[in-house]
Amino acid sequence: MSAIDVREIEAFLAVADELHFGRAAHRLHMTPSNVSQRIRALEQRVGAPVFDRTSRWVRLTPIGQRLLDDWRPAFHQLTRGLDTARHVAGAVASNVRAGYTITLPGYIREGLSSAFEVATPGSRLVWLQDRMYDMYMWNHGSGHELDVALLWLPPGARRLGNLFLTTGPALYKAQAALVVPPGHPFEGRTSVDAEELADQPIIDHRSMMGIGTSWVPALTPAGRPIERVEQTTKHLESFIDTAIDQQLIHLTHATIADTPAWDLLRDRAELIHVEGLQPFTLHTFWPAIASSRLAAEFSILCARTGRRAGWLDVDHTAIM
Repeated sequence: MSAIDVREIEAFLAVADELHFGRAAHRLHMTPSNVSQRIRALEQRVGAPVFDRTSRWVRLTPIGQRLLDDWRPAFHQLTRGLDTARHVAGAVASNVRAGYTITLPGYIREGLSSAFEVATPGSRLVWLQDRMYDMYMWNHGSGHELDVALLWLPPGARRLGNLFLTTGPALYKAQAALVVPPGHPFEGRTSVDAEELADQPIIDHRSMMGIGTSWVPALTPAGRPIERVEQTTKHLESFIDTAIDQQLIHLTHATIADTPAWDLLRDRAELIHVEGLQPFTLHTFWPAIASSRLAAEFSILCARTGRRAGWLDVDHTAIM
């Protein structure tokens, strides 16, 4: 039998994660037809289908599930071994390239930069704004423009739904808030109770960047269903434009008021607190498929800095 083609393994893992050939192709920076060819080649090698698929859905077959259980940890172990070898050989620089979005307050970057300089003399923490698209490329070891990214998780979430990305510990907590468009029933209020979220539809970027985590909870704390209107976009500006145009509220974190993102919105919407909802949390993320000791160490530094600065207390947040 011929040697296993690593490209077939990558295609299989991507489709198994996404359960969608188009999204898997986007993640791999390929065409859907190329992904399909690799899956067909793998199935010929296996001698049986690894996916059941129709025009509407894709599912793992029992054989495919067994293959996933065997291959995922083995593939991650191989890439971790390569990463360790590169560190030993000195091939990986000690500088850290960190991606962030415009919803990250500047004082968080400043605090982390200061802590990094003290902990790693001679190294640099390089901040790259709006590079979250690189998370697509991370999944399969290509396009490593970033070493790590800082990203918010919604209330109640502890990790991203994407198994190809490692979630670091929380370094910041922020109270939930709503972006309220003009003319909305919540306009003019200073706060709303979490139970009131069941009374109005909320725009939800569940598919944003393919990370597999819904931004809006499915239920209120008392168990009332929340109507979520899904919107797919990679850019916050277009997402907010859609929310305002459709008279939909947007769930976010209160510290957005301290960021350039709110400078773009303050004349077009109001920001009000949500009482009784778990906080948003800020985490570090990096590609599990090329698990980096550098990123893991940086995530620990971030969490330690957050604890020392009181960023995990939630009381520090305020809407301006």
